[in-house]
Amino acid sequence: MSSEPPGMSSELGGLRIAGEPASSMLADPDFTGTIIAHFATCAGPGRALACDDTSGEVTRLTAGCLELARNALDRRRTPTEADLAPVAEAAARWAEAGVALEAVLQLLHESVRMAWRRIAGEAGAPDTEHVRAAAELFGSVLGKITVAAAGAYEGVLALVVETPPASAPERRPQPSPPSTETPAFGGDTSLSFVVLAVHVSTEPDGQRRSTAHDRRLRAQIRAELTRACGPTTLSVLTPDGGTVLLPGTPARDRVDELVDRLSRAADLPVYAAAVPAAALDLAEASHQAHELLDLALRLRLPPGVHRIDELVFEYQVTRPGWGREGLADLLAPLARAPELLLTLETHIDTDLSRKQTALRLDVHPNTVDYRLRRIADLTGLDPSRQDGLRVLETALLSTRL
Repeated sequence: MSSEPPGMSSELGGLRIAGEPASSMLADPDFTGTIIAHFATCAGPGRALACDDTSGEVTRLTAGCLELARNALDRRRTPTEADLAPVAEAAARWAEAGVALEAVLQLLHESVRMAWRRIAGEAGAPDTEHVRAAAELFGSVLGKITVAAAGAYEGVLALVVETPPASAPERRPQPSPPSTETPAFGGDTSLSFVVLAVHVSTEPDGQRRSTAHDRRLRAQIRAELTRACGPTTLSVLTPDGGTVLLPGTPARDRVDELVDRLSRAADLPVYAAAVPAAALDLAEASHQAHELLDLALRLRLPPGVHRIDELVFEYQVTRPGWGREGLADLLAPLARAPELLLTLETHIDTDLSRKQTALRLDVHPNTVDYRLRRIADLTGLDPSRQDGLRVLETALLSTRL
């Protein structure tokens, strides 16, 4: 289907105003800044979005709108779907971030409107025909970018409200709008929470995910959170995970079930750390939850939910100080014999199985025995005795962390 409005033809050449290409009036690099400054004076939701443009997204989108307008004037045709892709992608990112569609449309419309004012302001009586053609083009550009942005928002919303797959657990009734009680996870939301730090594993083949796939992954996780906990659940999500705030004091098995559901929704392993907190302690609890999550990942623990009562010893070992440094020093004599350190680590990982250790290292079991005796000679700690093994295992843990 042609992207040219009726009566338009790209064979006629670009539109001209006051004897100059009309597009040249929008080519001034400072014009983008003028529009951005104008946003700051506008009433409506777009103002806050423009004033908080720390990522430069609003500036890039404004420049993109001007480029669409210039191309329309030069080619006498409206944008194609490919031309509109940057608008749709920016709108999708804002939709996922929870920005209102009204705010995005205000920015888009103001950009096109100010571009049109600049064109019309330079026109004279001899330019009537080209002004009329430009007005028709601008109307089409405005319509297409509106459809592109709204379509992107609709796509993200569809992911949030889509029906769960047949293999997913039966959907529970959604809670009512915010109140002091949250049916999905119970408890007085004004008093207590569970902070959930979440990490979504990389692709099994190790390949880097595309930006589009990252956006879909976030939307799938957010959709499952909405189904499981209700639409008022607070979360900050990145392609690799994020932080979820669960109101009340949900039972451990309910939190475990939630993370399992997120893993199925993402079709990837999900690791999490859960820390209960009072309302005034959320910042500290969030920091601790992410510390626990990082600890679980470094210890190569399995996917699922990890808690401080399960990792209290390992967590304490990570605290800086003379204790941790002293533990690491115990293994210093093995630094020049990496095969001994590897044997110790493997022996512990195989639950002290002599045969399994030999199999993993591809050596004879007698070699394992010899190396364990050498470890005892060099460190003064015998891995065949519980007292020596306990200290060696703790020292090894301190080096891993």
